[in-house]
Amino acid sequence: MKKKFTGFVRSFAFVLLCLFGFQQISIAQSSSLKGTVIDTSEKKNLSNAVVAILRKSDSVLIRFTRTDKDGKFSITKLPQGAFFMLVTHPNYADYFDNADLDGNSEVDKKTVPMITQSQLLEEVVVKQQLGAIRMKKDTTEFIADSFKLAPNATVEDLLRRLPGFQVDKDGKIKAQGEDVPKVLVDGEEFFGNDPTIAIQNIRADNVEKVQLYDKKSDQAAFSGIDDGQRTKTVNLKLKEDKKNGFFGKASVGGGLPDKFANEVMINAFKGKRKLAAFGVMANTGKTGLDWNDQSNYGSQAEMIETEEGSGMYYRGGGDDFGGSSYYGEGLPTGWAGGVHYSNKYNQAKNSLNGSYRFNKVNNIGGGLTTTQFILPDSVYYQNQRGYNRQSRLRNAANGSYEMQIDSFTTLKITANGSMGTTENFNANYTESLSEEGIKANQSDRQVISKTDNQTLVTTALLRKRFKKAGRTLSLNFNQSYKNDESNGFLYSDNQYFNQDNSLRSRDSINQKKANNNSVMTLAGKLVVTEALTKSLFIEANYSIANSSSHSERVTLGLLIGKYENYVDSLSTDYEFNVLTNRGGLSFKMNKKKFNFSVGSDISNSNFKQKDLVQDTVLTYNYLNLFPRANLNYNLGPQRRLGFYYNG
Repeated sequence: MKKKFTGFVRSFAFVLLCLFGFQQISIAQSSSLKGTVIDTSEKKNLSNAVVAILRKSDSVLIRFTRTDKDGKFSITKLPQGAFFMLVTHPNYADYFDNADLDGNSEVDKKTVPMITQSQLLEEVVVKQQLGAIRMKKDTTEFIADSFKLAPNATVEDLLRRLPGFQVDKDGKIKAQGEDVPKVLVDGEEFFGNDPTIAIQNIRADNVEKVQLYDKKSDQAAFSGIDDGQRTKTVNLKLKEDKKNGFFGKASVGGGLPDKFANEVMINAFKGKRKLAAFGVMANTGKTGLDWNDQSNYGSQAEMIETEEGSGMYYRGGGDDFGGSSYYGEGLPTGWAGGVHYSNKYNQAKNSLNGSYRFNKVNNIGGGLTTTQFILPDSVYYQNQRGYNRQSRLRNAANGSYEMQIDSFTTLKITANGSMGTTENFNANYTESLSEEGIKANQSDRQVISKTDNQTLVTTALLRKRFKKAGRTLSLNFNQSYKNDESNGFLYSDNQYFNQDNSLRSRDSINQKKANNNSVMTLAGKLVVTEALTKSLFIEANYSIANSSSHSERVTLGLLIGKYENYVDSLSTDYEFNVLTNRGGLSFKMNKKKFNFSVGSDISNSNFKQKDLVQDTVLTYNYLNLFPRANLNYNLGPQRRLGFYYNG
């Protein structure tokens, strides 16, 4: 036995662990509802039917259960209020009924008759029209045509009507209390990982159903070993007649004074081929940015690279002349456009997916603020005036190609790149006055900056299954390059006054600043899994990553009309290099009701920092241990309980 175990361990080299979620529903009330679901045609009790309680006012799902082997159900701890009861089962027509509850009611529905779909045209009587909802294991389906919408409504409008969904003004989606970072169209990415493009530009009447589910990680889907990682995902299943042909939408809007909001979306689908294009032009605040881009609009991103177990190194960022963000001041004028293409070839063994996006945003804003400060012995006022002008131009492209080499092996190559320019001008004036109107001080500050950035990330992922179930190999290579170059000017003038309004002191700053930050990362990772039994698996992984970066900041003061005075205290020039080796081993158990994982990673990092200004070198090595464990228990359909530890 010892010999077998030793020989097995030699086959592997390291562990990937997982994140997992915790979802729990708890409603503490005293009302209850029970009954028995029967098949009216065969006169027998119906097991595994879904019984859902929905609030009448907004169709929000309150609780649900399934009938037992005898067709019986019981839902307890229901709140007081007016509800609908929805009963569904494959091959049967949905059953709807009222379920109004007071604080301590115990409602017995006796028998709930279900009619097969074959009898539907002859016998079905719908008591109440309600949006159709299907629950299939861990997937919730919403039949799009069951929800009344305005003509030409978008998928975003549809999602706002679905129970348990929330969509904010920027298109960020939440469902069942969790963020939804991924929206698929017929199971495929649409315009990369930007969920707002699909929901804001595809018409709701083109969609047959909206599917909501927790998507397993790619590694778990490939290996068949559940790692507990989930991503809340929406899949838009198009109607069959919309999968071929041309369709789209266009809207033109205008008003006074000189306001416009125009957008167009065109789709040309043919089977598995999807071609789409969109355009937005507006000066009403609609920028064409997704919710993630909007949070960074106009800002100079700080380039900080982190890798768990490999430390962190700083590659620049904002200083006194760094860019500013769009905080809602002013009304941006935006131009945006993009194209998307995806297709599958060779009997769907090969797939291509790519998109390009263009975006330009201009904004002018300003404000005036007067503040009164009341102190125990005095009162003074502060007046502030601000003006900002910002412009951003960005081009981005992404693509992926996946091929099935044979029935056991796949290769996927991805590339993502972007180029952008951001220009900012900010002016602020502040003055402080006594209660009598005597000026105590004033400050005048101006910042001008321009930033150019480039990003390129490429990956190659090779995966292979073996004939033995549970035995897999994954090999991943990654390259990442980022570069930011910024130039700008900082002017600041501060004046302080006496009681007679004469100047007491004055200090000023007039500087030119330049930042140059870049990083190149090369990494590789190997993951191997092996089945010890039908439910017990071992996973090993090993990864190596090397990151080289350069961060330079130059500050020049004004000297005899020229920016030639080098300011040592505000100038830096560093080179960084981090080499990280990491590996680990974990054991995983997959059962029908639960999955469990325990293991640990160990990481060794070599860090080197070179100060090119001071001509010094700092090096150090450090070792980290990462014990981890997780447990996921399935309480029932769409209900999970999760525990995790990450050391």
